[in-house]
Amino acid sequence: MAGRYLRSQREYVLWRAPDGSGGPAANEWLYYQIGAVALLPELWRWSGAQAAAPQQATPDALSGLTGALLMRVVRALRTRDGFHRALNLPQ
Repeated sequence: MAGRYLRSQREYVLWRAPDGSGGPAANEWLYYQIGAVALLPELWRWSGAQAAAPQQATPDALSGLTGALLMRVVRALRTRDGFHRALNLPQ
């Protein structure tokens, strides 16, 4: 709940100490990018396999696939937060 409130205030804090002090902040794009990577733990393996795949038959078949998946998850997280902001507005 606290994280959702901070994001609704356009404050993207990555972590805070237990006493509430310190902690690095990020811009909106980086914050959701980090969240998407955390939700996709196999992303690094997929991109490594994509780079190692033979490129003879279909040179562009896999290019951008992991990036597209990552961007879809980023958009889903941003949309989810926008939905929660709209839902919590006074009627």
